[in-house]
Amino acid sequence: MKGSTTHFYKELTEIAPSDIKIGRDAPLRIRRHLPGERAESKSDQQLSISIAELGLLHSPALLKPENGNPEDGIVIFGHRRIAAAAATAGEKKISAVIVSCPGAEINEIIALRLEELSSGATLSELEKIITIDKIAAFSGRPAEEMLPMLSKVYGRKLSSNYLYRLLNLLKLESNILEALHTGAISTGDLLALSEHPHVDQAKAAFLLAGETLSRGKQKEAVRLMLYLADQGKERWDKFLSDFRRGEDSLVELLHNACYPVLQSDLKHISTIINSIGLPRNAVITPPGNLEGGHYTLRVKIRDKESFSAILAKLNRFSREDGISALLNILKGTK
Repeated sequence: MKGSTTHFYKELTEIAPSDIKIGRDAPLRIRRHLPGERAESKSDQQLSISIAELGLLHSPALLKPENGNPEDGIVIFGHRRIAAAAATAGEKKISAVIVSCPGAEINEIIALRLEELSSGATLSELEKIITIDKIAAFSGRPAEEMLPMLSKVYGRKLSSNYLYRLLNLLKLESNILEALHTGAISTGDLLALSEHPHVDQAKAAFLLAGETLSRGKQKEAVRLMLYLADQGKERWDKFLSDFRRGEDSLVELLHNACYPVLQSDLKHISTIINSIGLPRNAVITPPGNLEGGHYTLRVKIRDKESFSAILAKLNRFSREDGISALLNILKGTK
């Protein structure tokens, strides 16, 4: 390992990949899915094909077990290669590196694992949390004592409080964790939902996990959930009891629950703005929500004359109390 004075004792051996323990409970397995598993990725499939054609080019590393049986060793890295080899027909045995390291140097093994992760595929949000959980457990020390090393997973300094909030997410149901892995839900969204006293984090996450939302719509759904919960636990609980998946998206249902008159307000705003008669190169955008905010005017200036014409229309609109009409909708006093 670069910059380390630790001496690892290494030996090569041949092991049947199917005999090596790389299940989800394996101490240093970080990846949510591996080649050959039901939810394997395209890159996992490509790795299996590569190993079938070329064999295993880079040997995995296992920590030497006390009982001397190589297949009982803890895999330090190479879980994907082992799984791909096990899933590949005809790959009976693979070459593996058996590493012997005194227990006092366990930090070097952890550093080696983290270094290998940094050079592989980007970790998902869930896999980052799994990394923290597995590394802390492998060290045998409280997670807060491992903060400097664990912070490398996120590339920034982590606090003890944030660390344990992350680890608590692993208690959520498997389908929600899978949504976190695929990006259907973000870590930030789950943590934000957990902070509100009226929001059941697991139920809110279940609603998000059942939708196919863009990142922008996902953030909007979380914002609306929190806004709805701000109006009282009864409003939030009623939404949960009334919720049914159907033609309307989660965001639309939340909008209707948060703002019962939202649709008519939006139509009213559109009618008022259209009445100004602005050309296509000038657009007025209402706030992203009707809790308050700013109307935004976007203008592509082609020439001085057209810009002057737009200003004249806006001035007339202002004199005719058009702006007041828009503001009254925001205030709920239309």
